[in-house]
Amino acid sequence: MTTLYVVLAILLSVICVASAAADVTRQPRVVETLQRLGFDHLLPFLATVKTLAAVGLLVGLALRPLGAVTAAALAIYFMLAAVLHVRAGDKVGESAPPAVLSLTSALCLLAAVGS
Repeated sequence: MTTLYVVLAILLSVICVASAAADVTRQPRVVETLQRLGFDHLLPFLATVKTLAAVGLLVGLALRPLGAVTAAALAIYFMLAAVLHVRAGDKVGESAPPAVLSLTSALCLLAAVGS
């Protein structure tokens, strides 16, 4: 198990849990953003997806294939989020974070399959 994979899996897990918590508590900024994008009705589902992703990454520390699949799914999830922000005409401050998280997830995937 590479140190890079462990660090990225834990980092992404923390980010997913924090984001899921913001969804569950219906933080105003999150709700406003999802309303603007037209996805506010999916808030509970998105919180569940992020929570399961965190669990998948952490369990993936012991079961590498699960961590790799979870990292791949997160890369796709965050890239779709970035694309939605760009299509909605959002500024870089809204679309860059999910793009960076997509690349981080892809790197986590590479670290998972490369060791």
